[in-house]
Amino acid sequence: MIRIVEMRLKQLLLGLLGLVGLLLSGCGDGGGHVELSPEPFFWSIRSSGTVRDLFGIGTFSGQAAAVGILGTILTSPDGITWTSRTSGVTVQLNGVAASATTAVAVGDAGTIISSADLVSWTPRTSGTANRLRGVAWTGTQFVAVGDAGTILTSPDGTTWTPQASGTSIDLYAAAANATIIVVAGGGIFTSPSGTTWTPRTSVGSTPIHGVVWSGDQFLAVGSFTSNIQVSFDGMTWIARQPAVVNTLFAAAWSGSDFMAVGQAGTTQHSADGLSWTLEESATFAGNLNGVAWLSNRFIAVGSGGRIVTTP
Repeated sequence: MIRIVEMRLKQLLLGLLGLVGLLLSGCGDGGGHVELSPEPFFWSIRSSGTVRDLFGIGTFSGQAAAVGILGTILTSPDGITWTSRTSGVTVQLNGVAASATTAVAVGDAGTIISSADLVSWTPRTSGTANRLRGVAWTGTQFVAVGDAGTILTSPDGTTWTPQASGTSIDLYAAAANATIIVVAGGGIFTSPSGTTWTPRTSVGSTPIHGVVWSGDQFLAVGSFTSNIQVSFDGMTWIARQPAVVNTLFAAAWSGSDFMAVGQAGTTQHSADGLSWTLEESATFAGNLNGVAWLSNRFIAVGSGGRIVTTP
């Protein structure tokens, strides 16, 4: 609690200092109007009940599901109270996504499991031994991605079909809108259907770890030169200046804000993908590997079983 109070006082002080700096420097539109930075999000530490690293989080039927090492699955109706579930696997789970009826988690050694209620999980045949790093629901099918250019698709989370990606680079994440699917990792690739893939030019040369669709633009986050970039069509990408250059592992959209999380507990948010505000998560140490929006709050998960939420 002391750490959280200290963090909030620090953020308020920084905000006041920033406002004073703007006033003294005469920044504005020339008419005495000064634009203020977006209001920060404050983070609270939640008890996960585990010290196992968590690598992904998704939402399904009004609940959050977090996944991690040794087949760890935790579920929560609000991001605050968490329940451990039996996954039936012992490998590392890296990502989770859901349709209206089915949740799917993917992990190392080609592992795929699915559930209709987040309680009972069933192993599925993926047809690959490659590590699967991410999965997304496009609105009509699941798309799972992984090492060596692995792309798998499924209409129901049960039966999976390998797709020719045309690349051997590792893929980390996927997202989609009604007309295009984007997968990203060591590069960016798009497809209208999930079967034929086209390489796109990333603005950076380092890996992309997360990608999300907001309703009007894709946001991709990653390491250093690929830190933050956006695209309105999935094909042409534009670099954006982050609040701080630090490796980002995941991003989420709330309906009004992007939230990106990453190395050393970094969190930064933006309403438009252009201007970013840096915050400190309440963890102060360790990575935040995944983030989702549920129950009017962002929920981030990371190393050592860390879970933090806003507000």
